[in-house]
Amino acid sequence: PPGPGNIILACHSGGGLPMRQLALSNQRYTPQIKECWGFDSTYNRGDDTEWARWARSRPEVGVYIYYVAGSRTEALAVGLKRQKAPNVFVVPSPERRHNWVPLTHWRERIAAASFLRSV
Repeated sequence: PPGPGNIILACHSGGGLPMRQLALSNQRYTPQIKECWGFDSTYNRGDDTEWARWARSRPEVGVYIYYVAGSRTEALAVGLKRQKAPNVFVVPSPERRHNWVPLTHWRERIAAASFLRSV
């Protein structure tokens, strides 16, 4: 029977901590994670340092974090960017409305994920 292939973890808002916990876990399919997408989700202590540490240990995985400038998520997002992990991309969203951040960037992420395309 078919099983999981390439895995993308994606979250919005309060889903940031559960997404990080899944990525940092030692579950059966954790090695199949190819990208992590956080949409205005950096609210939790460690979102800067723990994501950077994990990304350095998994250089083949891309971590994409979008945040609303001037919001509660900015400080940890910018802190993550300062960690300078080469596979972590932290971007201020042009969208100022929290609930619209995923809608603004979803298609962009899907289009850029070349591993989703059929051979």
